[in-house]
Amino acid sequence: MNNTINYVHQEKESFTSKTMKFVMNISGTKTALEKGLTNGNIKNDPAPIPSSISKKYQVEIETIDGFKVWTLSPKKSKSDKVIFFFHGGAYVFNVYKQHWQLIDKLIEETGATFVVHDYPLVPQYTHKEAFEFTQKVYDNLLAKYKSETKYFMADSAGAGLALAFAQLLRNEGQPLPEQIILSAPWLDVTLENPEVKTIDKDDKMLGIEGLQMAGKTYAGELDTKDYRISPIYGDFKNLPKISIFIGTHDLFWADAKKLKAKLDKANIPMNYYEYPKMFHNWWIMVGLPESKSVVKQVSLLLK
Repeated sequence: MNNTINYVHQEKESFTSKTMKFVMNISGTKTALEKGLTNGNIKNDPAPIPSSISKKYQVEIETIDGFKVWTLSPKKSKSDKVIFFFHGGAYVFNVYKQHWQLIDKLIEETGATFVVHDYPLVPQYTHKEAFEFTQKVYDNLLAKYKSETKYFMADSAGAGLALAFAQLLRNEGQPLPEQIILSAPWLDVTLENPEVKTIDKDDKMLGIEGLQMAGKTYAGELDTKDYRISPIYGDFKNLPKISIFIGTHDLFWADAKKLKAKLDKANIPMNYYEYPKMFHNWWIMVGLPESKSVVKQVSLLLK
């Protein structure tokens, strides 16, 4: 797409969203990551594809180096689009049930094939293993789908990995996707942007300390401001069109705005969708009216 979209959602925040934020606030969601990493009580097995979803599609499960790769495609009316989907989870948590529900809705809307990879996670692994595995999966995807149009789609930490990986591909002269579509991207693991602390009171899901712990572990031997860890510090020239969906009650909003300003200054077009008062990564909560809105907008980007 040549046109640039700057969208601010005008509908009032749904009652369901308000309720979910209230539940997060009283259930301690904000400190769960920090406590889990401190206590070593982290479970990061992937959620299985719900049977109600797997029955609808052609599902292939491949294992590479001990990690899974799932491919979901329509049984009929398949499009020529292949989505390489990078799941979020602070580089600590794996695919959620909600990810599969989102992918279900997106396949219904677009007819696209989705390739989802179980990339290595903290605390057992670092970015090194995550990048190596992602490269193997991408190489296989390119070989298998030679004539199809490829896209990167990702949320949260997965969006950080996807954007960093795209920069690496560009630097090495490797094939790039047609577009990069990101929800609530984690662009800077340091969270040093001063505006992060201002947003902190509104974010009922993400805790600064836990994220910084996860980000530092993920970085391994690399500086946390290396573009492979915090892609906002990279170079955005000659990348595919980037589209970002972000809520204003999300710690990552601070750096989403910073990235937009950086690209605007460099005259690099991007699509920016802002949802007032929405919490982190709401798009995977498919029952939300605001999630349905994003699904429709993403579908239009793929046309």
